[in-house]
Amino acid sequence: MSNLPNFQSYQVIKELGSNLQGGRVVYLAKNIHSGALVVIKQFQFAKSQTTWSGFKQTERERDILRSLKHERIPTYLDSFETDDGFCIVQEYKEAKPLSIPRSFEPYQVKEIAVQILEILIYLQNLIPPVFHRDIKPENILVDEHFNIYLIDFGFARIGSGEGAMSSVASGTFGFMAPEQIYYKELTEATDLYGLGATLICLLTNTKSRDMNRLTDEDGRIVFKHLVSRLDPQFIEWLEKMTAPRIGDRYPNAKISLDALKSLNVINDSKVKLRSSQEPLKSVKSNELSIHDIIKSNIATKNFERPISQNLILAARNVVAGYVEGVDILQGANLSVYEGELVTVIGSNGAGKSTFAKAIFGLVPVRSGEILFGDRNLIGLKPEQIVRLGISYVPQIANVFPSLSISDNLDMGAYTRDGNIKDLKDKIYETFPVLAKRCNQRAGTLSGGERQMLAMGRAMMLEPKLLILDEPSAALSPILVQDIFNLIQKINQTGTSIILVEQNARKALAIADRGYVMHLGKDEFTGKGNDLLNDPEVAELYLGVGNFGKPAPES
Repeated sequence: MSNLPNFQSYQVIKELGSNLQGGRVVYLAKNIHSGALVVIKQFQFAKSQTTWSGFKQTERERDILRSLKHERIPTYLDSFETDDGFCIVQEYKEAKPLSIPRSFEPYQVKEIAVQILEILIYLQNLIPPVFHRDIKPENILVDEHFNIYLIDFGFARIGSGEGAMSSVASGTFGFMAPEQIYYKELTEATDLYGLGATLICLLTNTKSRDMNRLTDEDGRIVFKHLVSRLDPQFIEWLEKMTAPRIGDRYPNAKISLDALKSLNVINDSKVKLRSSQEPLKSVKSNELSIHDIIKSNIATKNFERPISQNLILAARNVVAGYVEGVDILQGANLSVYEGELVTVIGSNGAGKSTFAKAIFGLVPVRSGEILFGDRNLIGLKPEQIVRLGISYVPQIANVFPSLSISDNLDMGAYTRDGNIKDLKDKIYETFPVLAKRCNQRAGTLSGGERQMLAMGRAMMLEPKLLILDEPSAALSPILVQDIFNLIQKINQTGTSIILVEQNARKALAIADRGYVMHLGKDEFTGKGNDLLNDPEVAELYLGVGNFGKPAPES
């Protein structure tokens, strides 16, 4: 027999959460007349021995919700009494709270800030204004389209001055502004503190319950040592949002948003390789063809190439595995920008190749999201992913052995219409050894030549993103260097690349950024050279030593 309550006009589906000490239970339910999903917040006064002030707080929340009309605040729908309390009914949003464990890229955290500030501007422009007083990850929802919603107005107050004061500290420690703790007058800057603390919580991957550990004796959140990648001006903005003295913060949400919009989030907004003696400073990456790169005499390692700030792939909190109940990936994250070469390294069994296969639709993904542009790849078949502009080169079985080199390249262009001769000629210019043997069966090629053919076939689609799964595996040191040179040449045409590799030193040396995986998660991320010389990364990956020190080729 179900323990779920029976509400008139609503069929309760499941419990979403509870705060039994305060007598609050939240349910997902369905309106039996319209069929619409709703959220019901029940206040069980009789069971929880709630005081009269608790009942008045519930009435106040209902009245505030009735007055709010904003697309990012779930709409108030109804309220009714029960035998043991009172219920408020709101619109249901298919979204999850920020408190669910996952990693957000800094640019995503900025987007969260922008959307919440826009909601706060609406609340602060009301007459009288509304103060939320409990902004924290648990009260902010995000849906699959990255729309942000603000929920739970249980501690909200209307008006400024004494009317917004309370005789008790209401809110969540770690996110409460000092003036809330010490019962002082609230202003429009009060909710900015909670938002700033929430953003710091996300950027530092700190659990909500541990946020108070980052607060010093003066009430200041100490976090700079945890966010070395962030732009100094963005850090200053966060510090101003969470200043202990209310007068040191931005005065309101609008001024805070105006200050935020022009800020870069990451310190290295433009990643460059070392400049050559004759850098092509004026040439955009998408203006270079493979033919142009081959004709140039620029050493690929020294090529100066600006990286776009346009994100093309974002994998977030991915959980995946080959067998039901056995997860190889346990919350992995990865992002790739236009024109970027990103390396994924890690010890055997860390989940590197599984991550590549999950992105390409070859391994079932149980949770998380993998966005290519604005398209979620989860659930798509590999052939559908190919048509979106992603090519994948597996470590083994990467050519058709019974077909000729020429026929293998033709197979790579199976989704293209029209004449492919010019494109094929460019591939031959990139891989001259293939041109000389174009009629030779692929099964007779050496390991290095097969790898070149597999890469050439993948490039026949002119992909936006190329995924390479351990292309140097089982190759001689000379061939390894040839393969890495070719990878750089392909990247310099503007093609973004995910390079999964065991040869960590060589892979990080050519990478714009790298990810170090450990036990199915991304343990470290940073510039390739920074990871190459990081002793902690070296210890995690190899157990000893430094990537930059001489070691046998793998």
